[in-house]
Amino acid sequence: MDIEEIRSFLDYDACTGNFTWRHMSPKHFTQGVRTPEQKCRMFNARYAGTPAFTAINGNGYKSGSYRGNRITAHRMAWAWVHGKHPRGEIDHINGDRADNSIKNLRDVSKLENSHNVGISKRNKSGIVGVRYNPSRARWEADIRVKRKLIFLGRFKCLGNAIAAREAAKLQYGFHPNHGMR
Repeated sequence: MDIEEIRSFLDYDACTGNFTWRHMSPKHFTQGVRTPEQKCRMFNARYAGTPAFTAINGNGYKSGSYRGNRITAHRMAWAWVHGKHPRGEIDHINGDRADNSIKNLRDVSKLENSHNVGISKRNKSGIVGVRYNPSRARWEADIRVKRKLIFLGRFKCLGNAIAAREAAKLQYGFHPNHGMR
């Protein structure tokens, strides 16, 4: 998609992360059954000034349709601000998929994005990579790096298991928000 064309149809607020449809002119529309003037009047009456890309897709991201293509708002926000499409994945730094403010978005590799995931709903210790093993009566800690599970040890004290996990997060370059939400 051409970014300049998108900018001509949409306004983006970098602070809120919200898009709105712009007021259009007939030059943006092609001749068909209706004239460009008719299409323009219809568009402006229905859409101009209203929020755009507000639907929530199956993955929980804001999205919308542009010229028949489904687009996620976070990828569009990145392209809008930087003038180029992202090379990798767009990470929502704070973990809120609805927050498309530019300060909350970063273009990262799939690996980097996996280093900023929230805590699983199934987690019982409250810390990613730390669990209690009742058969050994010990806390265990591990970390997954490049699809490889690295065992960090067994500990009598939960605090020591957490400390080992936090040290590994730093060592392997995980985002500070990893496991925080």
